[in-house]
Amino acid sequence: MSMKAIVVKDKLLSGPDEMQVFTVPIPVPKKGEILVKIEAIGIQGKYQHKPPLPFIPGRELSGMVACVHNSSKKFKVGERVFGSIPWGTYTEYVCVKEEQIHRAPDNLTYEQAAGFYVAYSTSYNKFNMSMKAIVVKDKLLSGPDEMQVFTVPIPVPKKGEILVKIEAIGIQGKYQHKPPLPFIPGRELSGMVACVHNSSKKFKVGERVFGSIPWGTYTEYVCVKEEQIHRAPDNLTYEQAAGFYVAYSTSYVGLVVRGNLKPGETVLVLAAAGGVGIAAVQIAKALGATVIAAVGSEDKFDICKREGADHAINYRNKSWTQEVLKLTNGKGADIIYDPVGMVEESLKCIAWNGRALVIGFAGGTIEKVATNRVLLKNVSVVGLRMGSYAINKSELLPQVSERLFDMIAKGVIKPVVYDPVYYGLENANKALNAIFNRKSYGKVIIKPSLSSPKL
Repeated sequence: MSMKAIVVKDKLLSGPDEMQVFTVPIPVPKKGEILVKIEAIGIQGKYQHKPPLPFIPGRELSGMVACVHNSSKKFKVGERVFGSIPWGTYTEYVCVKEEQIHRAPDNLTYEQAAGFYVAYSTSYNKFNMSMKAIVVKDKLLSGPDEMQVFTVPIPVPKKGEILVKIEAIGIQGKYQHKPPLPFIPGRELSGMVACVHNSSKKFKVGERVFGSIPWGTYTEYVCVKEEQIHRAPDNLTYEQAAGFYVAYSTSYVGLVVRGNLKPGETVLVLAAAGGVGIAAVQIAKALGATVIAAVGSEDKFDICKREGADHAINYRNKSWTQEVLKLTNGKGADIIYDPVGMVEESLKCIAWNGRALVIGFAGGTIEKVATNRVLLKNVSVVGLRMGSYAINKSELLPQVSERLFDMIAKGVIKPVVYDPVYYGLENANKALNAIFNRKSYGKVIIKPSLSSPKL
């Protein structure tokens, strides 16, 4: 019996157009071999090692077992299989060694299976590799020191997903919405694309990416949806990129979209030395505002002024609202940017027709606002939950990203990373405690690896 095959006969080819199809005998499996009827062939580029002439090119395949050597106990005729061999797949039938193929998962088509083995095993180095992850298992934790690192399987990307090898993790505080147990905490990440589902056209293995997901970043690898990540700008380090997306998109949408900031206005930024606060300071200054940075201690004045604040005050002083009025010649701030939960107090120093932006409640208290001040000063109290835009107005997000990338390119904004960077998931508690103890500034970052890179 015969079959069709592409055969490179007496000389190597200079290009694909020189390939020719020949009729050759169907091979017979030897001991330890399987004859596979090929249904799909995965295409690769050049060979690093040329086989001896003549040869049939091609490495990746999927198909059905057509015949087995009578010594074989591993496979049966009719089973769906896939795998990779040194050469020989540009044909209709091929004999392969038992150890070169695997049973194809039921949820992969022949086409998907043919493109699976080399790409995924290269990215993982081997199947079923494990990774380290912080897992909240059977109960919620009372604090960072209860976190534990476990060994868990590396996930496999589904349709529309990307597997990212995490290089840096952005640290946030409490969750407003708790995911179901068990779960891996963490929202912000940057890293490198390790593997893509074969349906993906947007990203390639090796690209630098960053983004935010609902949970799951306190680990070494994570599967994310394509729309949840972006290519990282070349002029951002992994550490800077990990702390970028949430803080800067929140601050931009808050100030520009919700706050309608105009050049020449005054912006009061509360918790101005934090990750979101510094982002708001930089963006407000870049857009022509006068910026008053309010922080919890004088030792953070310098960092705020270095990032663009015109003035810095301590909101722990009882007279801090009077300081704002003094700095604004009695007018008050046009925009209050509040990620802490201090709107009620801030209304004492807001301008007529001002906008109070409710960004979050990092202080832990959900306030009751004095609506008489809202009425008398013609104030707008405006809420912002950035995550809801992905559901209700997703078309805005690419526009925001484009504007922020342009500001990065021009050098008017740049993420600030807290020093030290924490190496190893085992030290995640130290990173979180730096935030909870109010020692940190900018964005606190964890690198999943235990050791810093050697220069």
